[in-house]
Amino acid sequence: MGISTRARIPHGIIPCDVATLAGHSDEVVVCAWSPTCSLLASGCSMSHDSTARIWTIIDGPCNSTLRDVVVLTHAEAFTVEDNGLAAICEVDWKGDGTLLATGSCTGETRIWTPDGALVSSFEEDMGHIVSLRWNQMGNSLLSCGSEKVVVWDINTAGSRQEFNFHTGRILDADWKNNTSFATCSVDRKIHVCQIGLNRPSKTFLGHLVWIITGNTAICKADEEVDNLLIENMLLQGEINGIRWSPAGGLLASCSDDASIKIWSMSYSSYVRDLRRHTREVYCIEWSPTGPTTHNPNLALLLASSSFDTTINVWDVEQGSPIYSLSRHRNVIYSIEFSPNGEFLASGSLDHWLFVWSVKDGRLIKSFYGGGGVTDISWNKSSDKIAVTYVNKIVCVLDLKM
Repeated sequence: MGISTRARIPHGIIPCDVATLAGHSDEVVVCAWSPTCSLLASGCSMSHDSTARIWTIIDGPCNSTLRDVVVLTHAEAFTVEDNGLAAICEVDWKGDGTLLATGSCTGETRIWTPDGALVSSFEEDMGHIVSLRWNQMGNSLLSCGSEKVVVWDINTAGSRQEFNFHTGRILDADWKNNTSFATCSVDRKIHVCQIGLNRPSKTFLGHLVWIITGNTAICKADEEVDNLLIENMLLQGEINGIRWSPAGGLLASCSDDASIKIWSMSYSSYVRDLRRHTREVYCIEWSPTGPTTHNPNLALLLASSSFDTTINVWDVEQGSPIYSLSRHRNVIYSIEFSPNGEFLASGSLDHWLFVWSVKDGRLIKSFYGGGGVTDISWNKSSDKIAVTYVNKIVCVLDLKM
């Protein structure tokens, strides 16, 4: 079922329900709510700023919100030669909210207390940090750079294990459980890694490859590419994102081949091949529902967004889309389910933030931010959402639903 809302007038969020957090001096690219309280972290992507910030958002209406801020700096001085490398590209809160990790484009990871005290700093020649994630226990921090992955043991200062299995630039990583995680790359491979092992415990291969020669493009399976010798051949088919399901039994991946694949450790090939998008799939997110979650009575779903400007919400067990959402007019770089599993938020370069009802796909809230949306994050009670923009601001929206 397709749901198009292009002809409708969306239910806009009124100005008094919006708090604008100003202070970053360049494009803001990441944000994350504390999992335990009303603290919001944000990070700026350019060397003119190169800071993360922790904002105190008082519970209650946004128009009465007190917005104290702590500034976290990754570099003491900047030069023209920095060229954006000191930028903050990832932030992630420890599960109990006691620590915040920030990652920069230099490969540096820093750990802070909520009041801004620097606890640890790890420097690694690993390229641009593309994913920074605490495990559930909070004793390991996964720092995924474009060139390699490092897992830091937080309880033993400086203790680390390096994982360098990909032959191309790494694009994403995600924990399966407290000791196992997956990575994906432009080499079109997914490696499942285990702390303590010096080789992948599993490798998945199955996304298609676009072979471009001149003005011609053909799609092939990876195993067919090895047998091709074409002059000036260009391969495109990178895996853009991976996410483990809440129970850790299924792994979803999305690719430039316009598909989403579902994998299981019990099988060598994918168990579902989800196809409806017509262009590259950039984002995938599992709903926080089903067994092992705080919403066990709601069905487990998967959402995907694409360069085709649509969002699909999937019944993974059936391998089919439940509905498609087609309000956006430009690339969608961020989608996220609310913690209660009732809503799905999406943000796009078309400057719009939309909030949809998961139950039936209705558009129920909208906000025009005046700049391209780079990231979104729900607070723990599902009544506020933070949005970061290329026009240097962070907005906190009071949804009142």
